[in-house]
Amino acid sequence: MKGGDPRALEDPLQSLFDLSGDVSRTARWSMLRILVTILFVLFSIFFAFVILVSALVEGHMGGVLIFLGLFIAGLMALHTILRLRRLFREFLVRHAAINAARKRPVWRVPPGDVAARRFLTYLRMENEAFGSLLKARPEALHVPGSLSGATGNHHFDAYVFDRRLPRSRSYMLLVREYAHMPTMDDLRRLRAEVADIRRKWKVTPSRVVLVVTRPGGNLDDDIYEALIGASRERKSPTLYQVAIEADDGTYDFIPIIPELRGFMP
Repeated sequence: MKGGDPRALEDPLQSLFDLSGDVSRTARWSMLRILVTILFVLFSIFFAFVILVSALVEGHMGGVLIFLGLFIAGLMALHTILRLRRLFREFLVRHAAINAARKRPVWRVPPGDVAARRFLTYLRMENEAFGSLLKARPEALHVPGSLSGATGNHHFDAYVFDRRLPRSRSYMLLVREYAHMPTMDDLRRLRAEVADIRRKWKVTPSRVVLVVTRPGGNLDDDIYEALIGASRERKSPTLYQVAIEADDGTYDFIPIIPELRGFMP
């Protein structure tokens, strides 16, 4: 905000979005400055390390203490800057997600006979990277299919498993249909199955989707809080999402996860 009194508001909610946009534009330039700072700190750490080794070899204890202190201070500064960079990146992603949700408040359910296929079609249309993956590696898609875990097989109405080496480059998405609103017991069982699969393949699913075909009521408060709380606190790298096919032909998502360019579902 340039000029004027920052306390003067016309619409508090819109002002909040405007403030977020201002910070986002500033954050993009700040990311570049942070990168330059990281390079400078890395060079300083390397320089201090070289001088420290030279002082040790020559036996100058005064120089050793000075450059050891500079070396440790440089490492601490680097740690702080990297945490700041991570904070800015998370803010930019969150801001992009909020903007995407505001611009697209309604998500239509695609046509099709199978709910899991309808949801995958929705992801293909909304997420370019996901569509490219299925086009390049169609064998990764299974509708329906079973995945083996450490203790047994687990059936899903659809799943995508793109196995790569190293395992960190692998991708997995799981979809299960429910003819009723899922309960907390359903979520616990599903989490146990996902943990069993993860133990077997050493691959963490990116997202697990519970597609509800016949809602017939509201989601219980306990499972709602579990889903929203997990996504907010990021305790697990796997996102659990309920996708409700409403009577008006649209999806109700809990939580809402907008599809962003450069991010897989």
